Amino acid sequence: MNQWLMPVSAANAELRHAAEIVAEMVGENAEYFSYIDAAVRDESLEYMEDRVLFRDLLSADVETKSASVLPFAEDFARLAESGDAMTKSGEEQMDAEKLMAYLRDNNISIYCPFPLEDYAEDNRIPAICTIVSDNLDSLPGVQYHADGTFEDVIVSQAYADEHPVWIIRHEDDYIFDSLNLRGNVSGEILEDDVRVPRANVGEVVYKPQVKHYETIVTSLYCSDYYGGVGEGELKIVLCFNSTEPAYSQEKKCFVTALNNLRSTFVPRKNVRWAKRGYDKGWVHVGFSFSKDWTKQEFQKYMAAYEEDPRGSKTKKYIANLGYEGKGVDAGANVEVSVTVYEDDDIITCEPVPRDWFFEKVLKYGSATWYTDDKVTRKTALDGNYMMSAGSGLLLSVKCEKWYTPQTWNPGIEGGTVIKPGGTVVGNIH
Repeated sequence: MNQWLMPVSAANAELRHAAEIVAEMVGENAEYFSYIDAAVRDESLEYMEDRVLFRDLLSADVETKSASVLPFAEDFARLAESGDAMTKSGEEQMDAEKLMAYLRDNNISIYCPFPLEDYAEDNRIPAICTIVSDNLDSLPGVQYHADGTFEDVIVSQAYADEHPVWIIRHEDDYIFDSLNLRGNVSGEILEDDVRVPRANVGEVVYKPQVKHYETIVTSLYCSDYYGGVGEGELKIVLCFNSTEPAYSQEKKCFVTALNNLRSTFVPRKNVRWAKRGYDKGWVHVGFSFSKDWTKQEFQKYMAAYEEDPRGSKTKKYIANLGYEGKGVDAGANVEVSVTVYEDDDIITCEPVPRDWFFEKVLKYGSATWYTDDKVTRKTALDGNYMMSAGSGLLLSVKCEKWYTPQTWNPGIEGGTVIKPGGTVVGNIH
């Protein structure tokens, strides 16, 4: 059997041992490839797609959810108790029950960043690897072949572009959040994300009504990985000011802190699809970045970055925007006032002028890509128009209009004249 290629830290010993045991299992019985793949794709599991937790693989009922009926827990325990898989690198044997309890209790998963069906039919045997250090770009693993042979490999994003991979890794609690659950194609919109105007029964509609404009990022399309395959899904953070940015003539920069942020977890497979130009690369966001974008707010301020789990030191990002508008000097430097860490990837940092957004983006914003069957697309998958949010990132955006009654505005043609408090005093025709 293979020798793993990198030293393992004590903190990752359990992951290392689990990976070795899984490698032994598929070496004994190739049907485990389809068994684990079916478990990864199981729509009944109540957490983020593209993975299966060991707690489910080791449970008594997971066999009924998968294509094959195999004694996963029994075979895992048998190989763990034998000590064969655990001692190939000269390490001490780990108690099998303690190892299985650790895998159950600590959200350890088999993570499949890209579906096996994305690869050619003769190239669907995944390499099995794990994270054994802080290096998330190159992971030691073993690659099986159809003829039963295997070889030691180093799994990187470039390797995963050519061959499917399974990664033994720890999962964070965000995989259980309602917005991230598998099968949630359109995304579950939170209560305060999108305002839906409702007319109460018997409500008197007064004219003219006050019109409001809610602007929404419905989905995003990312074609850059911004990190190694071991990092898993991308965490794209979108940031907007909900009010007009304060601009300091003295400092020549905006001084308002960003107070409206949304984090979206982007599955790695969606990035792969976006790189190929497929419309299935879109990921639902449902982010209302302005409940009411008034004409007085001539621009919003936007930043976007990919949050890196290895970041440790704060840094300041300054962008030379070169935007000339009301009260803003051309070439003004704008400071991102969010916490951005050393390894975070800044995607964009720019103002969004209201006239440009309403007159250009919401009417003509477009890009070209293709469906799987090569049908040309000019609008986003949800039918909305798009704006570029920096290199490798498109946003699908829309505007929802909502209304409030005009309660006191005499002299406006077509309006109902109402005293403060609601007493109707007459109509203007």
